[in-house]
Amino acid sequence: MSRSQGSEEKRPLLATGRVVGDYETLLRYVELARERGLKPEDYTLTREDMEYAMRIFEERRSLLEVIDALKRKFAARLDCRLASEAMRLSKGVVVPENQACDYVSFLYAGWLVEACETLGLVRLREGWR
Repeated sequence: MSRSQGSEEKRPLLATGRVVGDYETLLRYVELARERGLKPEDYTLTREDMEYAMRIFEERRSLLEVIDALKRKFAARLDCRLASEAMRLSKGVVVPENQACDYVSFLYAGWLVEACETLGLVRLREGWR
């Protein structure tokens, strides 16, 4: 995990904060997954994730469409009970497991997009310019 410049905020490897502003819940989910003995490929980015993201980006979809497709991929491998617990521990809120899973899958999708950009695999345009 790395710290952003000028801030105490932690981020996962290759994350920039450009898509996801707050990684606290994702980091808590990773911590819980490790403690529970989940396989690393269930809670970290993999080469297959990067390859899948590249295929999605090659279809020239909007960033929202890319995020949506990546969310579906991550949701399939998340433990929704852990996601809900991560939300409770990181944000102090209790949410239904399906909502927690949706939020954590968004965090993973955003992290993957940021990682792809950090590695120079994609370039995000700023839509307002």
